[in-house]
Parts: sequence; structure tokens; C-alpha cells
Amino acid sequence: MIWLVGVPEVIDAARTMDLVFWSDGTRIKTGQITDEDSWAAARDRMESARLDFINAARRNIVHSLATVTSLPVARPALTELIRLSQPSSDATAGDETGIGGSSASL
Repeated sequence: MIWLVGVPEVIDAARTMDLVFWSDGTRIKTGQITDEDSWAAARDRMESARLDFINAARRNIVHSLATVTSLPVARPALTELIRLSQPSSDATAGDETGIGGSSASL
């Protein structure tokens, strides 16, 4: 939709963000990003592109003079992403709440 109604600054920021997300997303999926340093660099590129887009949109669409300087995003470590992407051999492994356990105790 931005391509249809956006002003050039917003369109350029959207295009840049799209390029960064596709490029780094592909590098992540193909295993080219394998350590914490390369993950941090890719994450910073994506967040920077997103922040540039947000501020271009704020200036040109909502006419806000206030600049956003940081994004409210949770940035998991690469090791956490790897852990979350692995299939679990036991769906309740690590569940310390007791939720998801056997229904026999209910």
C-alpha cells in the first residue's frame, strides 16, 4: 500500500527495509549467520531499517516532529532462537508450572 500512496521518502525507507529484511532473512535461513556477532549485526541492520521507516512515516504521514530513537522489540540471543526452533522430544520438558502435564493428576 505504501507504494501506491506514499511520498518518496517513505517509499524509499520501505524499499530499504524490505531489502534488508529479505537479505538478512535469507542469510539466517541458509545458515550464513551462525554466531552471536553476525546475528547481532543482522538484527541491528533490520532494526535500523525499521526505525528509519517508522520515522519517515511519522514525519510524512502523521506529521510528527518527535523522532523515535529505539524500538520496543525483544531481541533474543541466537542461542535462544536455535533452542526455540528445535523440535522437543517431550512437549512438557522444562515445564515448571505443571501445566501441560499428565491429565491423570487432575
